[in-house]
Amino acid sequence: MPVKRQFLFFAFVAAVFASYGAVRIWRAINGPSLPPLPAVTFYDKLGHKVTLADFKGKVVLVNVWATWCPACVAELPSLDRLQAMMPEDKFSVVAISTDTTSQKAIMAFLRARKVGHLAFYW
Repeated sequence: MPVKRQFLFFAFVAAVFASYGAVRIWRAINGPSLPPLPAVTFYDKLGHKVTLADFKGKVVLVNVWATWCPACVAELPSLDRLQAMMPEDKFSVVAISTDTTSQKAIMAFLRARKVGHLAFYW
């Protein structure tokens, strides 16, 4: 293969790889286009209806947990520390319990584990 053709071939291959890398970088920065979440309703400890729209303007980490789930219980202290470190007006951990026990029992469960910075929902 003549030198000029080799150069053009390798330049073409390099351009293909560069464009592939550029697309990956663009996707990493801009993220994929995702559909909006459906309207989900849950309740705070006072029984007030809450939706994710109530957290507009904040970064929200939604955590669905249960007292009978060992992995869920193990991560609660970390989520509690995370919420304590972050400004409440900019970040919220929304911890939604799937337990069917009473709210009093769940709150006692959380107090026993010294989880105090998270707002819990049902």
